[in-house]
Amino acid sequence: MDCALCDFACPSWMVRSFRACGSGRRGLSRRMHLRRFGFIFPVQNVRTGFEGGFPDSCGASGMGAWVFERDAMRILYVADVVEGAAKLHVTETCRHLAMLGESVELIINDDVKISGVAVVRVPDVQIRQEPGYHHGSVFKILVQDTIMLLKALFKKCDVIYTRNGFLALQMKILRPWKKVVWEMNGISRVEFPLMKELRLKTALAFFMEERVLPLFVDKVVVITEGMKRFLAADGVPENKMAVVFNGVDCEKFNPNIDGGAIRQKFGIPEKEKLLIFVGKLAAWHGADHMLAIFELLAQKMKNVKLMIVGISDADLDRFAPSLSKEAREQIMCAGWVENEKIPEYMAAADAGVHLGTHDYDLNPFKVLEYMACGKPVIGTTRGLSEIISASKGGIVVDPLEREKSAEAICSFLADEAKLTEAGCNAREYVAENHRWEKVTEKLVKTLKATFKDKRMAQ
Repeated sequence: MDCALCDFACPSWMVRSFRACGSGRRGLSRRMHLRRFGFIFPVQNVRTGFEGGFPDSCGASGMGAWVFERDAMRILYVADVVEGAAKLHVTETCRHLAMLGESVELIINDDVKISGVAVVRVPDVQIRQEPGYHHGSVFKILVQDTIMLLKALFKKCDVIYTRNGFLALQMKILRPWKKVVWEMNGISRVEFPLMKELRLKTALAFFMEERVLPLFVDKVVVITEGMKRFLAADGVPENKMAVVFNGVDCEKFNPNIDGGAIRQKFGIPEKEKLLIFVGKLAAWHGADHMLAIFELLAQKMKNVKLMIVGISDADLDRFAPSLSKEAREQIMCAGWVENEKIPEYMAAADAGVHLGTHDYDLNPFKVLEYMACGKPVIGTTRGLSEIISASKGGIVVDPLEREKSAEAICSFLADEAKLTEAGCNAREYVAENHRWEKVTEKLVKTLKATFKDKRMAQ
């Protein structure tokens, strides 16, 4: 039966003995004091799965006592994201934190179910906004953040973790004794101009992210070494930052998936080279560079096609109305595809494409998924040079020099041996460095190092 004095599943006779002698009541409820028991018996920790016996050192005279402490952190994850890669990141992080034995409570504005995680759903504020406006109105943000703040304010936890900088700041001001960790998946002052946000909003984001927040929060988690260097050059203290990569499910995305059915569905012969891009046609994804370079590539290679997963033909025509007829005929739009079927589309391709340009390196989920499927990546010198250089899993081009980029991609696709070698290197690299299990273990170490309590410190 479960012992009321500790987190262990104890024999009923032992629980009664504890209650009779009062052991455990003088200490914390998370401790288990074994006194006056001079023998070994099996015991299992419900939270951590520890199983074993206790050494025969607790004599009948009461000399000596073994103390076992629960090492699970209570993590409160506050997330105001409901779609796309952000939702994937939140759910997978929480799921793997729970698998590692941590106590996780998630506050989110979406209806999600995660094994081992207590999910608190808050209403998603729906306010009409202009088409293509990425972050919504300031009023929507304030209302949504206020609802989440009120939900999280009185929750018991050891560490508060969030991707929302404004929420992190408010949490630290209202609960200064709690450890607050803020995760940066992108730098707003770099991305906002690509989203055509107002200059005032960009300036405010810079002031908050790189001047105010690092002074208040206990730790800033970034996803690449390049991002850390970029922020450090702007004055963010290096000791306030920790690098934790994005993760990928290497079982779901693997090289053994057969993409033949997808090629057959779209009428793509085996001899034709197929490039794939998964996501929206947006400036911060480098969609304009990708289409312009592919237009030149289609003139050099007649047996190459580009498949875009996530948009319709109408979306493409609206985004690139000046695309030449020859190039347009070589581009296929797969429309919206269920997440479970995306690995099949990636398996059908010869290489993945991501030509987003940033002033720092990233490791987007789509790129990690290409690599996990054993596909080489065509990236940019300003965005993916770090991961492609480390993995030797593709090539990087300068999207501003489009003619040279098209020639480099043409040569790369024509060399079958290089494609195969780069694909194998890509798979090996992400399997070793970006598995969710390994990424989450590093995050746990970061959180425990941030939490100063000796019971939680690594």
